[in-house]
Amino acid sequence: MAGQFTRNVFIKPFERATVASMEEELLIVQSATTSLMDGCSELDTAKRLTDISLAIEDILCVNQTVEKSTALDLLLLETTTRMAVAGSEVTVESILPSLESAEGMRYTAEGLTAFLEKLWKQIVEAVKKAWAAITDFFYKIFGTIPRMRSSLKELKKKVQARDNYDNWPTQLDMGTEVSVLMTDGKMPIRARDYEDIAGRVADQVEFYLRTYVRAAKDAYESVKDGMGEFDNYPPAEALNRLSNACQTLIATMAPPGAILTPARDRRFTDGEYLALPPLPSNRSVFIKRTEIPDAGKPLERAEAIKANYPIVQMTSYFQKDSAPKSYQFEAPSAMDVVSLCDIMLGICDIVEEFGRGNVFREMKKAKEELLATTNDLVSKSNSLEINDEKQLFYKAGIGFNFYLASSVMQPCAQLTGIAMNMNRVLLHLCEKAYSAA
Repeated sequence: MAGQFTRNVFIKPFERATVASMEEELLIVQSATTSLMDGCSELDTAKRLTDISLAIEDILCVNQTVEKSTALDLLLLETTTRMAVAGSEVTVESILPSLESAEGMRYTAEGLTAFLEKLWKQIVEAVKKAWAAITDFFYKIFGTIPRMRSSLKELKKKVQARDNYDNWPTQLDMGTEVSVLMTDGKMPIRARDYEDIAGRVADQVEFYLRTYVRAAKDAYESVKDGMGEFDNYPPAEALNRLSNACQTLIATMAPPGAILTPARDRRFTDGEYLALPPLPSNRSVFIKRTEIPDAGKPLERAEAIKANYPIVQMTSYFQKDSAPKSYQFEAPSAMDVVSLCDIMLGICDIVEEFGRGNVFREMKKAKEELLATTNDLVSKSNSLEINDEKQLFYKAGIGFNFYLASSVMQPCAQLTGIAMNMNRVLLHLCEKAYSAA
């Protein structure tokens, strides 16, 4: 029975338009949260592996072959390798052979080269797993929309049909679930705060799940084509074609006219991150901005482009992420409830439109083709000598695969989770106000 439910609601939520029960919906939400965490964890893994691979490539450029190694040569090689893998589960011993007997002999870092080949394959695999987990998250969230939409429409209809609001409550007591509404470390105080929070979420969800993902789909398709045609052009030109596609995406990373404030806490380098207005769940969209060189410096340009991206994180480093065990709210008025229902219905429409529309489907298709093309470039890169300049361009191009996955799926999935969690709590709050009247 559980397997049947998974197929009907998780995988094909729109074909059957299944309205899950409250208990089933809770299970879906819990499972979706796990999928989202798994996807973000795989993206973190891909980033960490990419950082390790770049550091090891730097080591190889300097230490690929030492004709007559001294104790200092071997110490530097081991130390730099240890720094490269610091903070990961990779050990120096697993990628470097014993150095004790190498002093005075010709030494080649074959262990590093072989490990680097495996590392790039692991990066591609991590991106593939991240996409699978986050796609699973979206399908599960899509499965909760029919019941939520039905509940919102029913509540709005009942409130509008009511002819007497004399006994409408002014205060409501809520439990710990309201921590979802905490924004920038503060709980909503007045009834109008609910609409302010919901409107802000709706604006950002609409931008990222409509405008931004369309630009992302175009970037995916252009990068996929550019990867497939990489060897048809000189390396610098081939890499610049990929950079051109992603630089167009960078221009669409924040809503037009949005208020962006400099992010100032220990997580961020001064001036590099800008924050959109804060969201519930104590989260904010941060935009990382770095100056991009011109096409005359293709390698530097590619790396600078990859340093520009949106990411959803905690609004503040020192922020509490929980609410009191009980909290008293100012109750939303009947008119507030109707307005909130309209905003929440709009959010459901945006999320569902994203899931049902061509953009998500075409982006997934381009992603699959890009992964295959990336694997081909990894194989070609590994067949070259480590000091072959073309390998630098291959690796820079391969990096755009991870860049697109992280800069598109992380913010879009996180925003969807924030929005739907907010919807559930606000719906409960509004239903409680109506029931108490």
